[in-house]
Amino acid sequence: MPYTDIVKKIKTSWGKRQEQKLLKEYYRRQSTCVSSASCLFQNTVLFTFLSLVIVWKSSTMRVALWGVLIIAIVIIIFRYFEQKKENKQLKKNCYKKIAEKEFWKRVEKVQDDKILMLLGKEIEKKKLATHIKTNEGMLEGILNYKKLAVIYLEVTGEDMVATKDLMSVIRRCIQEGIQQVRVFTNGEFGDNAMNLKQRYDIDLRLYNSDKLIYLLKNTFLFPSLSEVEDIINHKKAKRQKRLNLIKREILERKHFGSYIMYSVILLLMSWYRIGVVYLNILAGISLLSLAFALIIKELKIQESETYFEKEGL
Repeated sequence: MPYTDIVKKIKTSWGKRQEQKLLKEYYRRQSTCVSSASCLFQNTVLFTFLSLVIVWKSSTMRVALWGVLIIAIVIIIFRYFEQKKENKQLKKNCYKKIAEKEFWKRVEKVQDDKILMLLGKEIEKKKLATHIKTNEGMLEGILNYKKLAVIYLEVTGEDMVATKDLMSVIRRCIQEGIQQVRVFTNGEFGDNAMNLKQRYDIDLRLYNSDKLIYLLKNTFLFPSLSEVEDIINHKKAKRQKRLNLIKREILERKHFGSYIMYSVILLLMSWYRIGVVYLNILAGISLLSLAFALIIKELKIQESETYFEKEGL
C-alpha cells in the first residue's frame, strides 16, 4: 500500500474520531446528565485513592507500579463500556429534544386553523373519530355515535391555559349540544381545569403539549431524522470552532503540560530507583491528579463564561 494512501486513511480515521467526539459532547450538552468534567473528576479521585493504597500496601516499587497500571487499565475499560451505553441514551435524548424544539418553532409559524386541520386528518387517519369537519375555529365529528368537538387553544407568553378561555369553549359546546369535548394546547392545563368536567357534567378530556406532539408526530410540523441531523451538523460546526478556541486558551493559561511532564519524570525515576522511590511515586501521582483537577476546573470556568454563547439570551 502506498505511503500516501496510509497517511490519507489515518487522517480520515482521525477526522471521523474527532467528529464522533464532538457529537458526543454536543449530545451531553443537550442533556441534563452528569457532565464529562464531573465524570473525569470522579475517575481521577478514584484512580488517585486506589493508587495510593496500592503504593502503601505493596512490598516493592515494581509491584506498586504494576498495580497502578492495572488499576488505570481497569478504570479505562470500565468507563469505555459505561460511556458507550450512556452515549446511546444521550443521542436518543438529544434527537428528541432538538426535534421537539424544531416542532414548536414550526407550530409558532402556523395558524391555528391549519393546526386544527392537521389534528382532524390525524384523528381520522388513526380512526379515533369519524365525519370530522371544521366549524368556526373548532372541529366537529362523531365518536361512539355522539357529537364530538376538538378544540385547539394556543398559549402565548404563558405555559398555562387560562381557565376563562377553557370555560368559554366548554359553554359554546354545551350550547351547541356537544357533550364530548377534546381540548389540545401547546402549553399545560392548571389544576382547576379538570374540575370543570364535574362542574359542567360533560365528557371533557384535556391534552397538553406532549400529547399534541404525539398526535402530530407524522405531520410536516415534526422534523424527520435527516432534518434533525442537519440541525445537529449545523450547530456542531459552530461549536467546533468555539471549542477549539476554548481549549487553546485553557492550555495557554495554565502549565498543565509541565505538571504532566514532571509527573512522568518522577514515575520513571521511581521505576529506575533513582532518589526516594515512594516519595517520587507519591509526588508523581499527586502532580498528575493536580493537572487533571486544574483542567476540570478550567473547563467548568469556561463553561460558565460561554453560557450565553451556547444557550443564547
